[in-house]
Amino acid sequence: MRDDRTLVKDIIEQCNWIEDHIRFYGENMETFLSNRRYQDNVVLSLERFGEAVNNLSVKLTTKHPEIDWPGIVGLRIIIAHHYWKLDLNQIWHTAVEEMPVFKNQFEAILDELNASMSGNI
Repeated sequence: MRDDRTLVKDIIEQCNWIEDHIRFYGENMETFLSNRRYQDNVVLSLERFGEAVNNLSVKLTTKHPEIDWPGIVGLRIIIAHHYWKLDLNQIWHTAVEEMPVFKNQFEAILDELNASMSGNI
């Protein structure tokens, strides 16, 4: 099983991938809605993000109630098992508005985990 630190690094990497896709294709919702490759790239990163979140320890998730854990995991379930129900407008909102916030939160969590490993917490 992968540890929280490794999973948080994976989560941040998926946030970075989403940022890269938006930079590459453009921060334009119409482009997103009309480009299947753009959609698939963002959705895949969101699924991976949700899978990593789903595998975090209860200890870590309990320590950070400010994060919408059920919402993240719920989106992953929809992507993986009910993909035909995806609302691309909501996916766009999540990618552009929510993922930068999540990235900041998980970078702070990674800093905490790194500090605890070095004995600074």
